[in-house]
Amino acid sequence: DRVTLKKEIGLMSACTIIIGNIIGSGIFISPKGVLEHSGSVGLALLVWLLGGCIAALGSLCYAELGVTIPKSGGDYCYVTEIFGGLMGFLLLWSAVLIMYPTTLAVIALTFSSYILQPVFPDCMPPYLVTRMLSATCLLLLTWINCCSVRMATRIQDIFTVGKLMALGLIIVVGLVEICKGKYEALTAQVTFSQGRIPSVGQIALAFLQASFAFSGWNFLNYVTEEVVEPRRTLPRAIFISIPLVTFVYTLTNIAYFSSMSREELLSSNAVAVVSNGTVLSVTIIIHLSAQLQTKLISISVFHQVLNFIVKKKKGKKENHLRIEMDLIFIQSIRFKFSDQIYLCINYVSFINYLSYGVTIAGMLYYRCKKPNMYRPIKVNLSIPVCYLMFWVLLLGFSLYSEPVVCGVGLVIMLTGVPVYLLGIHWKDKPLCIFNFIGRKGGYNPGQAPPQRGNNQTRGESKAFFYTFTIIHSDKRKRKKKGVSFTHSATELRDLTVKYSGSLLLQKKLKDVESIIKIVELNGDDLVRDYSNEIERMLGSKMKSVKRLAESAEDADLYHEFNASLEFDYYNSMLINTVDEDGNSLELGAEFPLEENEHFNNIPVNTQQSNIQVPTNVYNKDPIILNAIYNTEALNDVFISNFLKDPTLTWQYFGSSTGFFRIYPGIKWTPDPNGVVVFDCRNRNW
Repeated sequence: DRVTLKKEIGLMSACTIIIGNIIGSGIFISPKGVLEHSGSVGLALLVWLLGGCIAALGSLCYAELGVTIPKSGGDYCYVTEIFGGLMGFLLLWSAVLIMYPTTLAVIALTFSSYILQPVFPDCMPPYLVTRMLSATCLLLLTWINCCSVRMATRIQDIFTVGKLMALGLIIVVGLVEICKGKYEALTAQVTFSQGRIPSVGQIALAFLQASFAFSGWNFLNYVTEEVVEPRRTLPRAIFISIPLVTFVYTLTNIAYFSSMSREELLSSNAVAVVSNGTVLSVTIIIHLSAQLQTKLISISVFHQVLNFIVKKKKGKKENHLRIEMDLIFIQSIRFKFSDQIYLCINYVSFINYLSYGVTIAGMLYYRCKKPNMYRPIKVNLSIPVCYLMFWVLLLGFSLYSEPVVCGVGLVIMLTGVPVYLLGIHWKDKPLCIFNFIGRKGGYNPGQAPPQRGNNQTRGESKAFFYTFTIIHSDKRKRKKKGVSFTHSATELRDLTVKYSGSLLLQKKLKDVESIIKIVELNGDDLVRDYSNEIERMLGSKMKSVKRLAESAEDADLYHEFNASLEFDYYNSMLINTVDEDGNSLELGAEFPLEENEHFNNIPVNTQQSNIQVPTNVYNKDPIILNAIYNTEALNDVFISNFLKDPTLTWQYFGSSTGFFRIYPGIKWTPDPNGVVVFDCRNRNW
């Protein structure tokens, strides 16, 4: 049974999710960083506008991924599906160690700055006081989230109102100041006057600062399975939300610049307080509390989604990392003692952009990998290409300008490689390691080890680990009794010699010794070679079956029923059949057949599969036609399997609707009455 999430998110809710996760503390933090790196008010406003455009391009690419790979989990699921377990694990690793802790730390530090700025109007708030206050705030909200979901939700509802009030009030006050004629910083003479000429690297860092304020545009992809009609809802929500957020951010920056000079803005960590007076302090504090609460809830949702991914579809998903909430919060406390909040923003934004780019590059790779896959949304190729060009330039120049900050984030991300290789990719770990992981990881060491990684995600189950444990323990018991596998192989060889009559065969072979040379072989080696060969053969067959199963599941998942569907297929009974006038019958087109020794000299077509339909099933029924059309993609998989493993013979696909797809294609002969009684649904398998 397929486990799914309820589809309850409509267009309005989708817009709310995107806007709610984007608009936050960034608009109170990033303006200073953007202006500092860009050098002028005009260029700073341009960075904000272009930042919104880049977020829109990324959102459209994510919309295609969201409906092409309709799984909740966002970047992690997409990268794991496209590139495999290692890349997905690194994305998750960086989220736990860098993205979420740093984001929480930045928001909490800004919260403290806005509380303390009115108390210390003529100087910077004390370093230790700011850090202790932010840590206390974070721990308090964490405790609330852990103790009571209802209380956390109520606080979130209250703070959300304050969140909207803060931005609205800032914009209104700014517009009032403009109406009073206070817009010196926005005049043509001042707007592009620069204290210094910024380098390309500084412009890249300005975009990193702005991207922090726009982060959250991809959060809807974490709950794609809950979106009603994602094909329509996702792009509409993007076209509504991103421009609206960009408009609000631009107005907010204009409000800042209408009330303060460039120098005043750069000298303050609490931009909005300096801009619009201490009267806004309480409102902004409520806003930042809301954003901090939102991020905590977002992390909880991310945690729940990943746990859901692990559990859904009977445990077939990727169990890469048990997300520990306490690890994220401990990391957040550690980041609070950083001296530079804007370096932290560069730090987290670099890794964020890195993950975005890898995901969107994966979208292009997926198009090449599965070109015929049904995509309800398929964006123009120029959109991901433009995004990736900007992405390469941004990360390259950012790394050049801040090699230590950006490089440290990259190194931390890459530390996940040995963790993945040792903890997940290494299949045959000794039992002592499993027991150690069990004691540290929270499962019972006496039981079979838990599921490990992407290599067991499709079709393999925990039976592998039970088998491993049994074999391992059985091997240890044999050693205790003085019995080895070598001895067992010798016994097997002796029994084979005794009961196969090979001694008699050896006597008869003496007559032809001059022609045939008898070589003595090691029985242990023979058994080992046979075992390895059988394992390789069965493994190859299982891979073929998995490829067929995956292709059939993908085709079924993305096929939309069409009651008026009409198309011709090769009916195995009717092929190569003509009427009195020499014309091919309907569904009986010419189908080349050649005798093939590999298939017992039966005339077959190794380039095409065909369809067998029992006589009691109407072969043009819409249900049958849709089901047959849905499995056309299997033909390429049949051929690919045969090319990869020439030892394969017949490959079949039996449908619950009654038809039977056969590879290679054959001519099906009915009984003497012209009836096809074979029905795949009645077979024992």
